[in-house]
Amino acid sequence: MGAVTIALMAFFAFLIIRATAPQMTMLFSELSVEDSGAIIKDLERQASPMR
Repeated sequence: MGAVTIALMAFFAFLIIRATAPQMTMLFSELSVEDSGAIIKDLERQASPMR
């Protein structure tokens, strides 16, 4: 019974974390290597989260 309770609490915590996480989308596509490198450097400078 305790294990089921813990599993349910973990499941709902996971759902809450996933629901409140910011949505990430692709900013640009089909960029040159130089352009994509410049964008990545700028995002790292701003401490923006990337995946």
